[in-house]
Amino acid sequence: MEKFISGILRFRTLIVAIGALVLGGGVWQTLRAPLDVVPEFSPLSLQVRTEALGLSAAEVESLITVPLEADLLHPAWRAARRVGDEVERCSDA
Repeated sequence: MEKFISGILRFRTLIVAIGALVLGGGVWQTLRAPLDVVPEFSPLSLQVRTEALGLSAAEVESLITVPLEADLLHPAWRAARRVGDEVERCSDA
């Protein structure tokens, strides 16, 4: 370990130059990266279009669309655990 540290101290100019090159390469790659690389921090959104013959728009909304959106955005069960031959679904709702 002593030889390693003494070597770094002896060639400190070279070590600083290598560090500057790595830093410059990282900045260059960051500036060249497409904008879609940055994650989007918007909340989840969902658009559901439903159609049911014989039901009014209000009935379709309350009976089909709202429960479907709720199930798609927040699933009723998040984990499954094997118990014997059966699968027990663990609900966090």
